[in-house]
This record gives sequence, C-alpha cells and structure tokens, in this order.
Amino acid sequence: MPSNWENIKRTVKGELSSAAAASKKYARIGIANISKMNIRKSMDSAYQDLGEEVYNQVSDGTKGDISKSKKVKKQIAKVNQFKQSIEDKDLEIETIKQDAVSEIKTDDDSNSPAKAKAEKTALVNKENRP
Repeated sequence: MPSNWENIKRTVKGELSSAAAASKKYARIGIANISKMNIRKSMDSAYQDLGEEVYNQVSDGTKGDISKSKKVKKQIAKVNQFKQSIEDKDLEIETIKQDAVSEIKTDDDSNSPAKAKAEKTALVNKENRP
C-alpha cells in the first residue's frame, strides 16, 4: 500500500504536468494570434495601396475598367493571400485547441499517439462537415 507521501507526490506531479501542458497550449495560441495580427496589419497596408491606386486611376481619368488594371489586380491578389493566411491561422488555433482536448483524453488512455491522432482527425472532420 502506497504511503501518503507517495499519493501526494503522484498528485502534485500530475497537477504540475497539467499546468505545464495548459501553459504550452496558451503560449502557442498567443503566438498564433500575434501572427494573425501582423497579417491583418499587412492586409490593411495592401488595402491602403489598393485604394491609392484606384484613386490615382480615377483622378487621372483613366478610361476603361479599373479592375482590369495590372496594378489593381496585383493588390487584390495580395489582399486575397492575406485573407487566406488569416483563415489558415484561425484553423491553426482551432487545431491547437483540439490537440489540447486530445491530450487530455489520451492521458486517461495510456498516451497512445495513434489513438490521439485518430481522435484529432475525427474531431476536425466532424467540425468541417456542412
């Protein structure tokens, strides 16, 4: 029969492990959010450049469809890339959150990496269904 000291030691060790895992999860989410903010800042700059180009073409009296301009198309492509990057970061954040859920479940299920990966895939697939 384990002593009280052994029980306390095991409990404290488990709690510290859980706290460390939670800290890592929130740090990764914070880093992803900072990255997302930087992408938004770049996207704002691209919108500004797009607006300046449209203004210049309109004020110069450029004839024809502004949306066919190479400069305008290039800026629109940049904005679309930034939007896609933001969506990717959002997905990354959700994945981090789901990984944390999977880790909690696998701690109870003998830490099987294959099982954790299967659960993670099932959760992501379940959320992505229409």
